[in-house]
Amino acid sequence: MPRSALHRGVKAGTLGFEDERFSYVAAATSRWPRAGGRVLRHPRGRKGLVSLRVCTDEDGVRGVTVSRRHGGLYRLARDTGWGDAWPRTGEYGGETC
Repeated sequence: MPRSALHRGVKAGTLGFEDERFSYVAAATSRWPRAGGRVLRHPRGRKGLVSLRVCTDEDGVRGVTVSRRHGGLYRLARDTGWGDAWPRTGEYGGETC
């Protein structure tokens, strides 16, 4: 697969091409419910606080900070990883972040 100059810079590559070992296609005959958002980066966790970078349809890219006070939402954020679905504001047990 050919690489552009931007692609080489982002991935710190030196070659003008990249060999992709795997490719995947996900197909379904019915529509799946869309996620409220997707986590763009690995969540940053500190004591009692989780910071997420989330992409949503309504807001675009935004930062979400969830503290231990949010209870169940905090536990969900703590166990969330890069690429996971993230609920919309107010979608999880009436709690907002």
